[in-house]
Amino acid sequence: MGYQVKWVEENLGVTRKALRNFERLGLMPPNEGRAYRDYSDEDIDKIWAIRLLQGMGYSLKEIVDISKDENFDFDTSIVKKIEELEEKKSMVEKHLGYAQNIKLTG
Repeated sequence: MGYQVKWVEENLGVTRKALRNFERLGLMPPNEGRAYRDYSDEDIDKIWAIRLLQGMGYSLKEIVDISKDENFDFDTSIVKKIEELEEKKSMVEKHLGYAQNIKLTG
């Protein structure tokens, strides 16, 4: 027995719209014309992996690229992602400081 969409929404926090998007992008197998979607344990693992990668800042485009890359190396990828996120953090802090300064000085 598989997992229905409602279970996935309630237990993994993934909306129907997101699930359909995962299918559209090829991250999940298509529904194949069934009246309702039934997810296997393997599908649940894939959904969880997608959510973990999104939580680490990977975009869906990056996740699609990862899924197609036979030579993907997670360790190298996560090092690059951390560097990218640190750069973004630095820029946000810079903009925040500027905005706070403007607020204080008018």
